[in-house]
Parts: sequence; C-alpha cells; structure tokens
Amino acid sequence: MHIVAQMEDFLKSDNSLLNQFLLTLILLRLLYFLASFVLARNPKPNDDKLPDDVKVLFFQFRKRVAPIFFFMFLSTIWFAWTAYASFCRDGKTTGYTHSLLERVLHPKRSASVDTTSIFLAYFLFFMHVTRRLNEGLRVSIFSHRQVMSFPAMIVQYIIGLAIAISILADGPNLEEAIEGRCFGIDHLLNYKTIVAIVMFTTASIIQNHCFKNFVQLRKNKSGHCVTTGYKLPKGGFFDYISSPQLLAELVIYISIGLILNGPTWWLVVAGVAIKEYDAAYHCHEYYKSKFAKDMPSSRKAFIPFLT
Repeated sequence: MHIVAQMEDFLKSDNSLLNQFLLTLILLRLLYFLASFVLARNPKPNDDKLPDDVKVLFFQFRKRVAPIFFFMFLSTIWFAWTAYASFCRDGKTTGYTHSLLERVLHPKRSASVDTTSIFLAYFLFFMHVTRRLNEGLRVSIFSHRQVMSFPAMIVQYIIGLAIAISILADGPNLEEAIEGRCFGIDHLLNYKTIVAIVMFTTASIIQNHCFKNFVQLRKNKSGHCVTTGYKLPKGGFFDYISSPQLLAELVIYISIGLILNGPTWWLVVAGVAIKEYDAAYHCHEYYKSKFAKDMPSSRKAFIPFLT
C-alpha cells in the first residue's frame, strides 16, 4: 500500500525529465507489446533456412550485450562516485555531471530514499552489470544473425544512463549537504534488506546458470563452438519456463526496488517487466514453432505455472 500511495502522489506531482522519459518508455514498450501480440508477429525465422552469418548493412551492428553493459558499468561507477562526493564530502557536484542532473532531476524533489539505501543499491547494481559484462565478454556465444540498427543502439545507451541516474532520483538533493547523512549501517538491519539481498543473489546465480546453459548448447563435447544457431534449452528452470534468465533479470530489479522503495525506480521496474515479458513471450512462441515435439507441455513463457 505504501508503494501505491507513493506512485499516486508521484503521478499527481510535477514530473522531472527523467520520470517523463521513463513513463514514455513504459508506454511505448506496452504499445509495442500489445501491437505485436494483436498482430501475431511472426517468431524468429527458422535457423535451418538462414546462412550462419547474416550480412550487416549500413548503420547496423552485431547485437552484443558487452558494449551496453560496459557503458552501464562506467555510468554506475560515475554516479555512485557523484553520490559519495555529494553526500559524504562537500555536498557539491560540478561540471557536466551537475548540468546533466540539474536537467533530468526535479530541483525541488522531496527525498523518499535515504543515502544508505542509495549506496547499497548502487553496489548491487554494480555487481549486476559487472557480472553481465563478464558474461558478455568471456562466457556467451552470440548468434551472428542478430543485428541492431544504430538508432536502436543509441536508445539502449540512453536507457542505460537513465537507469543509473534513477537510483539517485528519489534521494536527497545533491546540492544540500547534511552532516551525518552519508552512511548508516542501522538502516540496513531490517527484513526488507535481507530479503532483497537474498532475492538478488538467487536471481543472479540462476541467470548466470542460464547463460552457461546456452553456451553449452553451442559447443561440442570438446568445448569448441560448433554453431551460433538456436537450440532448445532443457533442465532446471527451463522445464518450467522458456526464459528463466529474463525472469531473473526482473527479480534483480525488483530486489533493488525493495531497497530503494522510491517511485522512480518502480517505473524502471515496470519498464523492465514489460520488456522482459515481451521477449519471453516471443521466445516461447519461437520454441513452440521450431521444437514442437520436444517442448514440455507444461512449460510456460515467463512465470512458472501461470503464463
């Protein structure tokens, strides 16, 4: 109920540029999902009818997660340092960071998140993007058939920047230094923080296991990559849903939301939920179309036993 009340007050108030961007992103993702669902968008083409390497056209790039997560890695470090410099040192931000935050955050916002929660959230998010960066660089084997246009890539970078800033959005004003507000361990000693950390750790382990499973499907017994095509993953959570790695991603964002408990981050969670469900739904439809004989009848798309 507290979250609902926060969101009602938030929607009635004047939104910052960041919140307007997040609301617009949620709306566009929702419209895209509904349109693709109603129009019954075709699943991914059958791998057997495609060459192993799709030609990359002008202003297109191979779809890889490492560049965007490297950017998010740097953004997280930078804004976490900004928070530390503001809350724990002189209370001032300067230069381009100051100009950016002044433009995207509401200058007269009321703080609903304490600084300890902000630092813990940045730490967990840093752990997440670091692991995903490592998986993108050293673990995953990506399909050569997935390409991304230049505008889509730019949008991904903007979203990554917005997520890093969102952790700060509901905290104290960066320009108003308050003595003793830097960090307090007593704020961490509550059941919500413990539950959030357990959720975050469990979801991270599950997601990492899923990506390692995908890699094994593209290697032979000698450990050499033999294909970049799609195979049907089986075992573990894959017996219940087609995309446990996407559900784990959502749980990771929810766990950070439990720590922050601010309306801006819940907008981020809403956007992630729509994005991940859309991806899981179409992945599930693709699996059903290509691996109909091998698909467990009880397997769902995103949430076990439900949908």
